[in-house]
Amino acid sequence: MATVKNKPGKSGKYRGAFINRFGKQAWITGTRSKTETYRIVCKLEDEERAIRLGYREAPGPERLNGRRDFDEVLAEYIAWGEAQGGRGGRSWSAIHSRQVLSRLRYWRDDIPLAALDELVGVQGKVEKLLRDLREKGPSGKPLSAKTINEFSGALKAFCQWCKDRSYLKQNPLACLRRVHGNKTKLRRALTVEECRRIIGYASPCRRLLYLLALTTGLRVNEIRSLTMDDIDWNTAELLLREEWTKNRKSSRHPLPRVIMPLIQEYCDAGIAVKTYQENHANHGGKNGYLKNPLLYVPCQCWRDLQKDLTALGIPVMTEEGEVDFHALRVTFTTLVLDCGANPKEAQDLCRHAGNSLTMKVYARSRPERLREVVEKVADLLIGSDEPLKAHSKHFLDNAATCKRSKDFTGKEISHTLTDLSRGFKSLLPRQRLTALCGC
Repeated sequence: MATVKNKPGKSGKYRGAFINRFGKQAWITGTRSKTETYRIVCKLEDEERAIRLGYREAPGPERLNGRRDFDEVLAEYIAWGEAQGGRGGRSWSAIHSRQVLSRLRYWRDDIPLAALDELVGVQGKVEKLLRDLREKGPSGKPLSAKTINEFSGALKAFCQWCKDRSYLKQNPLACLRRVHGNKTKLRRALTVEECRRIIGYASPCRRLLYLLALTTGLRVNEIRSLTMDDIDWNTAELLLREEWTKNRKSSRHPLPRVIMPLIQEYCDAGIAVKTYQENHANHGGKNGYLKNPLLYVPCQCWRDLQKDLTALGIPVMTEEGEVDFHALRVTFTTLVLDCGANPKEAQDLCRHAGNSLTMKVYARSRPERLREVVEKVADLLIGSDEPLKAHSKHFLDNAATCKRSKDFTGKEISHTLTDLSRGFKSLLPRQRLTALCGC
């Protein structure tokens, strides 16, 4: 039963008691007014009785954490990400951590957010700010759909992180949808002749870079992270380390033995280090380089590739797609399949988690190869059956006669089609169809 002491304490405030949800007496310090304190404890006792009887839900830990300062929770989130927030429990990269912090500060200042529970019911404001970002971003320029989705994704991931730790009762942006933008860039696979022309035309540094990309399928940042210690000269393999591979898994990747002497000569001459020293005065900084890099990889190597393509008269953009540096990985996947590898082998060489990514995104079918397959199917069905070919020629001659004749009747056309049907029945008996169908 709610009650209040007759006399206030040393602070001049009254203390009151009420029966909580567990049936025990709980004391609180009220105000300097005895009547106001009694009103508070009566309200608290009614709430606890409703919880005890099951009329309302008991408050969770999010009620206590909701009033936490947003910056405090944000600092905890960034610290978690830099420790174990990445794939497989690994840490975020320095660039990703900086981007996440910048985007979450944008939301904090523009919504605005002072306490954590102010995120509740904020989806409408977020959608309005996303529309504004499309017209004018933080730098004053309109943002692309991809960048806008990165902004919204950062806040949505933060809210989900808070929900998983019971800082929020639910994710307030769970229903937030992505902004629709342009389709994913379509890249085309280079032909063997185009690859040979590029390799023959490029400078020695770029020639080895193109060769390594076309024969291993490594991404540009993975090639940039390779050092001389990452080559096993005995087994002709590359040692891919989990610190810089996209899937964050260490593996050994086969390296063609034909380019091993070229790499050995390139490394012995120290061309990579010399080129980095000439082009990067601030080594060790943001654009620094490794101590013993395997190859020199420019910051924007796709521009050098497109310059070489333009000089050779090879189109950069066609109906099949665009050619940039990542298109060399698409070319590698296509060439692997052209050489007879099965889908599982192609998936392992590309280091994909699933076969659908290899076959649907990276693999390309070539028109000349499709024509070859269709011709093989026709040869399998028809083969060298001269009677069928002769009958087909007879039907075509009749059709040509029909076209030249002005008084050719429908009855004559029907007779011609009937003759053709009889010819097929005589040439393809039931036994032959059974053998072809395999049933």
